[in-house]
Amino acid sequence: MINSTTLAEELALHGTCAGTTRGVSMEPLFRTNRDVVVIERPASELKKYDVALYRYPDGKYVLHRVIGVRDDIYLIRGDNTFVVERIPKEWVIGVLVRFNRKGKSHSCEERGYKAYSVIWNFLYPVRYLWHRTRMLLGRAKRWLFRKRRTEDGKQ
Repeated sequence: MINSTTLAEELALHGTCAGTTRGVSMEPLFRTNRDVVVIERPASELKKYDVALYRYPDGKYVLHRVIGVRDDIYLIRGDNTFVVERIPKEWVIGVLVRFNRKGKSHSCEERGYKAYSVIWNFLYPVRYLWHRTRMLLGRAKRWLFRKRRTEDGKQ
């Protein structure tokens, strides 16, 4: 993404910024170091399904989806994560307005994007169950096929 020391200043000065994403927390929507996002300073309070750019007090920037709005906080979760964060509204410095993927520009106002946002979040319980099942099956496989050791430590 844009140099993280100037991201907040860029939004404050120009009202918009663009850069590539890093990390896997927003997959499958964004691919790390490939997709370009365009962020604008929020004109009003964010709504459910908006993608917020927020800054932790330690200076770390995160781009995740709003899944709930309360009086003074947003409930936020990455599309590829299973933990809900409670983020104070004052931490939010930007909102996703468009993104480029495979050379094609997409607006966050497009019907297809909005449908993706709603469906992906609607499927959260199924995705979570699938994630937990895969994790438990992996543990069982490792336990069942671990190398047995004899009493003297040899295999």
